[in-house]
Amino acid sequence: MVTLRYLGSLSEKTKTDEEFVNLDSIKDILKYLKKRYGKKVYSLLRSMVITVNGKDIRLIAGVKTVLSDDDTVTFFPPSAGG
Repeated sequence: MVTLRYLGSLSEKTKTDEEFVNLDSIKDILKYLKKRYGKKVYSLLRSMVITVNGKDIRLIAGVKTVLSDDDTVTFFPPSAGG
């Protein structure tokens, strides 16, 4: 199973910090989240940094990133600093 971790506004919208799924790629997870939580949650995902086991998916294969059992996918909200 893959662990999904939601931080910030995403955990508020999904009403959970974590859930477990049997999906094979980031693309599959995004489809799942859109179907389960709707377009508002899906639109939040576009601005989030997504990591697999702490590594940004943009450094792996983007939404085509393949997942394995025991992977952890974390959704980080955008942050501002100064």
